[in-house]
This record gives sequence, structure tokens and C-alpha cells, in this order.
Amino acid sequence: MSLIDDIRAKVPRAILDTRNTYAIAAELSKGRTVIVPRPIGNGTVLETLGATRGAQVLSNLAKLGGSDPRCLVAVKMLDSATFDVGSATTRTTIDEMAIAPALGTALLTTAEAAALKALALAPDPIPEFDVRRACKADDGTWIP
Repeated sequence: MSLIDDIRAKVPRAILDTRNTYAIAAELSKGRTVIVPRPIGNGTVLETLGATRGAQVLSNLAKLGGSDPRCLVAVKMLDSATFDVGSATTRTTIDEMAIAPALGTALLTTAEAAALKALALAPDPIPEFDVRRACKADDGTWIP
């Protein structure tokens, strides 16, 4: 789908009729996110999950570190604040910690896993210039 098609499909007519490309870009950008690198450490886990629950998760992860190499690596990375929740591999590991058939018990709830992964989400706005180029012909005629 082209940008002009997205604009026509997702932007209310009242906003389109203003011909304000900044407002159109803002409306089109609502809810758009992109996954970015976001290394975290133990402190971020405590802040995100709460002090008590975060400490419980970190403690359980450390206990499993002796029997599961994924947990051992996660502990080491969290200790050095290099556990990148934006990495596809790390995101998969977080999901496995919530499902955890191989671990025998889930370390995280699905909501906790989602909260940790959300730390790597950043806004992904549509540039106003792109909207302007899509909405106006070369001669300046309004297209939508």
C-alpha cells in the first residue's frame, strides 16, 4: 500500500480537508513504533517489574543459571547492563522465559515479558515531508 493509500484509508476526512500536512503526518503516525537497541541491566528489571517482583525474577534466573545456559548468559548480560531487549534473540529469550517448557517453570508472566520488551519500542513517525510529497502533485495540486 502506498503512502497516499494509507493517508486516504487512515486519516479522517476532517483532518484531510484542512490540508495541514503536519496534522496528517501526526494522525498517520499515531501508534507507530519501531524496535530499537535498548540494553538493560538489573536496575531496569527492578524498575520495570517492581522491586519485589523484579528481585524475585532475577533471583530465579540466577538459580536456573547453573542448569540452563540461556539463563546463565542472561544473568551475565543483566549484571553488565548489556541485555539488549531490542535484539531479536533477546526478545525470543524473554518470550521463552514467559512460556518456559524447557525451564520447567515460567520466570515471567506474559505481561511482564511484554513490559520488558516494550522498553525497546520507540516512536516511528511518518515525516511531514513524505506526507507533503504524497499529498501534493508536482504543480502543487492537492491530491487526496
